[in-house]
Amino acid sequence: MSATSVLDDQTTAAIRDAITAAHTGRLSDAIAIGERALANGADPAALNAMLGSLQCQSGNIDAGIRHLSAAREARPNDAVIASNLATALAQVGRHASALEVLSDDVAKTDPTLQLKRLRAFLAQETRQFSVAIPI
Repeated sequence: MSATSVLDDQTTAAIRDAITAAHTGRLSDAIAIGERALANGADPAALNAMLGSLQCQSGNIDAGIRHLSAAREARPNDAVIASNLATALAQVGRHASALEVLSDDVAKTDPTLQLKRLRAFLAQETRQFSVAIPI
């Protein structure tokens, strides 16, 4: 069961404007919109999740990881945030950290099994074979 959150008007407007900018190829503008809204007190979990994804798309994986980590701290059971953070960590070779983020409980929430496959890959990369293929 997933929790539904209602975002305030400031957060909603910032996300809408940032997504519009990103879709028109203006990632740096999208990031600036999100950073401004975050500095002005908009929802930190939603904005850090968005900023983390935008930073990763722009190639700034370390900044993406910082934002996604902040979002995960605010919403530790959010499968989308966990997946994005685990993927970013894996991109920079931090497989053990990525596996820690992508717990079995979080992976079980994904009906497509994509998170289970990612978790198995991370377990294999860290030589935790019993986690990769439970017996």
